[in-house]
Amino acid sequence: MTVSEKTQTETEVAMTELTVRVPTRLVEMAQAQVASGRFADVGEVVGDALLRLEERERREDELVALLEEAEESYARGEYREWTPTLMSEIAQEARERHARGEQPSSHVCP
Repeated sequence: MTVSEKTQTETEVAMTELTVRVPTRLVEMAQAQVASGRFADVGEVVGDALLRLEERERREDELVALLEEAEESYARGEYREWTPTLMSEIAQEARERHARGEQPSSHVCP
């Protein structure tokens, strides 16, 4: 991978030229995205992919934090034992929240 010393400004966003080697199949995928009209050029495809990777990593970090929080709650005894009626109770609570117009947590419905 090489990063060019030449930096240009494009619509007030600093752009740096980057040369990378990737498998042919990925280049073909990127070119297909451009050909479909979804992206103006391969650089936009790569930029979008990197932004999506950043978002995925952010969500993974959030999930790890939630799991750690759940483990700590469990260790403190803050949990409900599963019973045959528990799922019915949870479903009823969800219906009531929906009826009040409450939105589910973004962790449940991203």
